[in-house]
Amino acid sequence: MNGSESRIVMVSGRFRHWLPSGELDREAMEREREDEQWWADFVVNEGFSCIPLIWAFRRFEGVLSDDEVILMTCALVGRRRPGYDHILMREGWDEEPISEGSMAEYKAAEERGVVVCYNRHGADALADYFASLRAEETVA
Repeated sequence: MNGSESRIVMVSGRFRHWLPSGELDREAMEREREDEQWWADFVVNEGFSCIPLIWAFRRFEGVLSDDEVILMTCALVGRRRPGYDHILMREGWDEEPISEGSMAEYKAAEERGVVVCYNRHGADALADYFASLRAEETVA
């Protein structure tokens, strides 16, 4: 399978956490970064290309506004192949307070017809699902 045929799985999830004092919770944000990296590695180990969307917020923090970064990640989601590429929503993306970026990426995926999957089903269930996708590609 060449790069143009490879399924792309984007990983989305909460990035910023706030302390009751209103300050950023850097420890929680580091845990989110580690969790996203774990899922990105998981996707690659399953044989698919991965785009961890949180990288845009980390990379462009202080350079672009949050709104500009959200527009950029949503444009990336919107260019994916309907019914073929996926977005993996990491656990907690839809919990209060709602992550504006993750919610926007989720909506962009639904509008485009990108397949939405969730890590709350667990790595084993996702591995089985990805194996079924690879089997379909082998038959095709």
